[in-house]
Amino acid sequence: MIDRRKKSLRVFLGLVFALALVAAARTDAQQKPAAPPPPTAPAAAAASELDLTEIIRDTQRMSKKEHQMGLVWWIPEAYWQAAFAQGGVAPERSEALLSKIRPYNLVAVVDAAIGPMAGMTYTPEPELRKTLRMVDADGNVYSPLLEEEIGPDATNLVAMLKPMLGKMLGPMGENLQFFAFPAQSKAGKTIADPRAEGRITIRLKDEIHVFRLPLGSLIPPKVCPQDKEVLSGAWTYCPWHGVKLVPGSV
Repeated sequence: MIDRRKKSLRVFLGLVFALALVAAARTDAQQKPAAPPPPTAPAAAAASELDLTEIIRDTQRMSKKEHQMGLVWWIPEAYWQAAFAQGGVAPERSEALLSKIRPYNLVAVVDAAIGPMAGMTYTPEPELRKTLRMVDADGNVYSPLLEEEIGPDATNLVAMLKPMLGKMLGPMGENLQFFAFPAQSKAGKTIADPRAEGRITIRLKDEIHVFRLPLGSLIPPKVCPQDKEVLSGAWTYCPWHGVKLVPGSV
């Protein structure tokens, strides 16, 4: 029962966070005058067609330990774009908020021991920070940025979201901790591009969570030429027939 609860919490948390993002965007819009709209908004149009639930599944990893509720969620910009577009946030307002978090890889973590009566004892933020690390495809290891290394706009955005999540999710929302990692290496290379081939690894305590890229939820599906089955666009070969997949759908 607990395993089913964990799986359902993944998507639920992601959808609730999307609602909080939209609410934050509308609050921000009331506080600040909107910039002139851009002449075109192809990114917003594309984002409105993405499956938000599939993005959530692609970007979250759960602890496999018994009596532990651990969630590591890498939140790429594509998720924010889809949440804003599908929540009806104007493209110019969406871009204003995205520009605040674009310099960072944002990771959300909630970790709790599950007691015999299903009560949760949450791990505090300082303890999570001690072991949380991001590793890029070249093996470079990154620690969470300190508060003084994060821009005030990004800090304020997270500070706006936290009380909303607490109201929506209760103790879990209150104990969902956000950590910022750099979006680029010191050499100027993108650490994790969700639409390009690669991988990132997030380590927390003694568990390793791998995210293989590109994310299938962000790219068009492919087709097995042998039986015409539509498969993930992130795959190169059909896992059943061993043949190379082709672009398109049936």
